[in-house]
Amino acid sequence: MNKFCFLFALVLFSTTSFAQIDYFHWSYIYDGSSKPHEINPRYANENAYIISEKTIIDVTETPYGKVTFETTKSRIKILTQAGIDMYGRIQLMDVQGYTLNAILARTIKTDGTVIPMNPDELKREPIEEAKNKREFEENYISYSIPNIEIGDEIEMIIGYAYQESFEGSDFFLHGYLPIIKSEIEIRHDSDVDLDVRYYQGLSAPKIKRTRKYTSYSWTEERLKSIEMEYRSIPYLELPYVRIAGKVSPELDKTAEGDTLAQWMKIYNSARKDLLIANLEGPYKENKLNKFLDELWKDIPQDSLNQKMRVFLQYVNDETTYDYLEDKELDKPLYSYLSKSKKIAPLNFYKLMIYALKYADAEAYITFCRAYSYGPFDFTLASENQITEILVSYVDNNNQRNYLSAGVEFVRYELNEIGDHLQGTQAISFTISKNPEILVVTLPVNKPEHNLNTRKVDVNVNFDSVSTKVLSIKTFSGAYSTMYRCLFYDAEENGELFKNIVQAFKDDEENVTLDSVIIVDSEQQHPFAFTVNYYMDFHELLTEIDDNLYSLSIDEWLEHRVDELPETKRYLDYHFETVGIDGYDYYIHFDNDVELVNADKLNRSELNEYCEFILKVNQVDKRTILLTSHFKVKTNSVPNDEIQNLKKIFSTVFDADNEPIVLRKL
Repeated sequence: MNKFCFLFALVLFSTTSFAQIDYFHWSYIYDGSSKPHEINPRYANENAYIISEKTIIDVTETPYGKVTFETTKSRIKILTQAGIDMYGRIQLMDVQGYTLNAILARTIKTDGTVIPMNPDELKREPIEEAKNKREFEENYISYSIPNIEIGDEIEMIIGYAYQESFEGSDFFLHGYLPIIKSEIEIRHDSDVDLDVRYYQGLSAPKIKRTRKYTSYSWTEERLKSIEMEYRSIPYLELPYVRIAGKVSPELDKTAEGDTLAQWMKIYNSARKDLLIANLEGPYKENKLNKFLDELWKDIPQDSLNQKMRVFLQYVNDETTYDYLEDKELDKPLYSYLSKSKKIAPLNFYKLMIYALKYADAEAYITFCRAYSYGPFDFTLASENQITEILVSYVDNNNQRNYLSAGVEFVRYELNEIGDHLQGTQAISFTISKNPEILVVTLPVNKPEHNLNTRKVDVNVNFDSVSTKVLSIKTFSGAYSTMYRCLFYDAEENGELFKNIVQAFKDDEENVTLDSVIIVDSEQQHPFAFTVNYYMDFHELLTEIDDNLYSLSIDEWLEHRVDELPETKRYLDYHFETVGIDGYDYYIHFDNDVELVNADKLNRSELNEYCEFILKVNQVDKRTILLTSHFKVKTNSVPNDEIQNLKKIFSTVFDADNEPIVLRKL
């Protein structure tokens, strides 16, 4: 009776723009006994651990039609105050298109008393990260676990529901805490054609078939809390399950033909969304044609790359990216260049495809998958594998070129591809009624392309507390992609100097910025970008004895190293990008000096993954040259090599802490 009454206290939520699925699913019932568990000695030193967690996916018929129910049932043991602080309050995003259909929570006290969550304590909170409510939903659902104390257990059931979707989803057995028992159950009605796959060594599922449904289930025990291990990529190492609906199962009875038919269905959907069909045959925009004729009038007819580079530059310079309402996405293309000057990525794709068509070039839609999500499974056609779309074409020299849509203030040049996509395989379709389909490997930068360099002239006057400095910073490759947009966006808004001054105040207290000037920005690979800083360093020198001075360099070297914890690591370490940080400081004095501690400053450490060199030399009587170089040679470091990585990181940290010591002669 108590359970029956409690279940009717279930709270139902839905996003306002989608139909609410007010339906009680069979998974919304607690499993097993409410008797508390003894602390497992294996996890006694944790803040908390999961006793059991089960994810249930059920695609079934309801009064709302076919609905997918996604339920997570968890029971967590709390061992410390930190555990209470971290897991005693829950936030769930109210996702567009999904109904947050069930929130149940209760506290199981050490004496067996059960305290259910009070539905009145559920609160909606604004999403601070939301920059545009047309892109993001407005609220989180948040609640506190009632009366939780050390030693208690938290039991929760979170249920989402959404109309049957064929985009696909992935599910991991590992989690954010150690788990004693982790389960996944995929279940679907017999008339639902669902493709279920499993990866990274996950054992085959237990399969149950009845006249009404088919289910697949996995159980793993004693799993470590490594899903969120710092700079790891779970998709490359941890077992997971992927499901996707078969969208065109009857078009070809062979496995290969079936998969191809499904990819074609996804392609045709994208083609329709991009209005690519309208760009065929008689479709044209006279105003846009005239605009392109004028823009390209001085470019040779066969210079396709130059045409596209000029058009891309115009779109980048004259438009801003925004999230537009659906009704704003389907206007004549020229209006985005002449009137609103605002485009969404969808409009970018249309503009580039139109320009390629007008230049008599074949355009491709290229479906991409970010490196951090693991490689494509091309044998499984599912939209959830696609993380990004590129437009591509083959130029007059038979070279493939890529056009990337920007986001907010990020702008890409021709053939500039985000580091998260480089070197990955993608699937590409020609834009035609009978498309050519091919798998392509996206270009990848070498370490020598990704440069973050700094050449600095430091002019030291022993009688002044202020030191004049000119710093020439150059970014190229992935670094240029990451950083130059920040400079250009601020420059366009008249806030470049203001923003960088504030950054210096936040990070380097003893530096005053006099001016900052963008010197150069190249439009071709590796897209080098150069900016000059004119600065004053304050109190650079510290007199430690008569005519003996110390010069701290701890804020001069900004190499990409991490303080890795001493705890055992289980997954490979992945750098953000390969590349080289290189710093050259020419330190000029107004008096003869002698470098005292060169033997303590000079360092060198290298292995097959990265290398670090620091050299401090006296060039002449009044000049000291500090050169520091850190090179990342490979994207990842195997877990069993992590100590070698820590060693080289430690060498870099030690170098930062050793000041230059010199004698004034």
